[in-house]
Amino acid sequence: MTAATRSQTMSDDVVDFLAHQQFVTISTSSFTGMPHADTVAFVNDRSRIYFHILDDTQIRNIRDNRHVSLAVDEYSAEWRKVRELRGAGPCTMAAPGEHHLAAELFVEKYGRPFQQARGPLYRLMPSQLEFVEFGDALHGTPRARTFHLDDA
Repeated sequence: MTAATRSQTMSDDVVDFLAHQQFVTISTSSFTGMPHADTVAFVNDRSRIYFHILDDTQIRNIRDNRHVSLAVDEYSAEWRKVRELRGAGPCTMAAPGEHHLAAELFVEKYGRPFQQARGPLYRLMPSQLEFVEFGDALHGTPRARTFHLDDA
């Protein structure tokens, strides 16, 4: 994985994968290092992932440490994990000017019920992303494919 130093865009493969997924698991840690994870609905554009948080622990952890990790899993019809997108990056509350964009993205992806999502809106700007392919896991170790955001 590679760290980004400026606003980056996600590759077409990543954007396409995210368009077909509904949930992201956001992992944070407290100021003492205690881990916490929460799975939430999300939307994205080419450089940001937006989601709402209702969990007070998650909100406090992001306030104390804006660096978070993410995982988006894809499963087969038999509930076998096929592929996972892993990543990390800075996360903050979305700026007021981003709320309208995020609301439009939520309606486009999920329909009207998500237009009035509850909880503060957060923005994650991934600086590291990596696919892990589990298709061959029965015959060996899962394969990782790293996406460098500056190569997108």
